[in-house]
Amino acid sequence: SFPLRFVHQRQGDGPNLLFYSCTNAAYRPEWPRNTPDRSYTRDVMATVEKLDIGCARLAEAARIAEMSRRWIEFGLTWRYRQDRIAGLIHDAETEVVVARDGESVVGFAVMEYHFDAARAHLVLLAVGPAYRRRGVGVALFRWVEKIARLGGIARIQLELRSGNKEVCAFYERLGFRATDVRLGYYDGREDAINMTRRIGRAQG
Repeated sequence: SFPLRFVHQRQGDGPNLLFYSCTNAAYRPEWPRNTPDRSYTRDVMATVEKLDIGCARLAEAARIAEMSRRWIEFGLTWRYRQDRIAGLIHDAETEVVVARDGESVVGFAVMEYHFDAARAHLVLLAVGPAYRRRGVGVALFRWVEKIARLGGIARIQLELRSGNKEVCAFYERLGFRATDVRLGYYDGREDAINMTRRIGRAQG
């Protein structure tokens, strides 16, 4: 079972907003097909199970913004500051989800949903160094991906820094494929790789 209970509210011809109540009951993300051996999988599940993965709280906006500055926007103009993250948390068609170890936010993801165009944009995703390679990033992505499926989204898009081969490989394992390069996308001095993944509507 997925840790959200969804209700579509419609305005006009299409879904305008996804309301949900957050729980964390028996959440089991689906792992990429090339997941390593069983011992690794057990370790991953043990890490994910001890974390609370759920909707971001407004009080966590500062921590999310700092994580973005340190691990995503390093060396660039800091655009996702606390007030912008707070706005995304409040936005009706954006989901901000976090992974907590106790009261500490150790990872987060931000996805924007464009339901009329049947597409979503993965804006940000980061996990603290001590929690990387433990399935946390996959669990965060699966959460926001599920909303996309339930909302009838056909494809998810993202951009990443062209020199970040490790992150590119992570998204390739999730089924994303590079489509093109945007020259000077970051501050006019660093290129971005556009990646896309096509998805199907959730069943049931």
